Amino acid sequence: MKRDWWVIQNVGIEGPGLFGDALDAAGLSWRVVPIWDGAEVPESPDGAAGIAILGGPMGVYERDRFPFLEREMTLARRASESGVPFLGICLGSQILAEAMGGKVYAGGKAELGWGPVTLTEAGLADPVFGPAGARLDIFQWHGDTFDLPPGAVLLASSPLYPNQAFRWGVRAYGLQFHLEFTPAIIGAVLADPGNKRWMKERGEGVTNAGIVSDTESKASACAARGREIFRRFLALSRE
Repeated sequence: MKRDWWVIQNVGIEGPGLFGDALDAAGLSWRVVPIWDGAEVPESPDGAAGIAILGGPMGVYERDRFPFLEREMTLARRASESGVPFLGICLGSQILAEAMGGKVYAGGKAELGWGPVTLTEAGLADPVFGPAGARLDIFQWHGDTFDLPPGAVLLASSPLYPNQAFRWGVRAYGLQFHLEFTPAIIGAVLADPGNKRWMKERGEGVTNAGIVSDTESKASACAARGREIFRRFLALSRE
């Protein structure tokens, strides 16, 4: 029986984007689990070919307001401990960090828009990230951060937040940044009223026009490298 990848989507405007394209390109079967539309988080990773948890505006520490976060943490922990391939993006990376024993908390300045992340020595040696090169210009949209869980390997850092990408074990990866975002997803994020308020409150000089301009100049190159990173991750997950 062919198993599906499960893509846990927490908010309607933040879909699988380039990661979905990579799953299609690899010939893998997958389905979205739309938590934002009332779907239940699976209790167990049994039966999944792999699991991805996408982003969202909620904080991991808000589990009293968003009970599904606790279930997503349980799913992330069970998948990672059992060797089921796991990818956490933005909120998903924070869920993975806390599920495996790290700590998620509100950061200082929000990291919004395009900016660089630099691979660590371990990142340059990593089979998924290493071939991408020492620096990536990437899209960010977060105000929370996390301490690495015990046993995690730090793969990438930014000037504002040191913990940008990590690996736990062999097949569990957490990415604070949005490697999956397309220009259409970025446009939807910028158009969202809640995000507009948040950028005004936390952006400290970041503007819609500036992000749009940066997207026009940087999105294509980022997408090309992102597709290769996702391709290598999916290849690793099948070994």
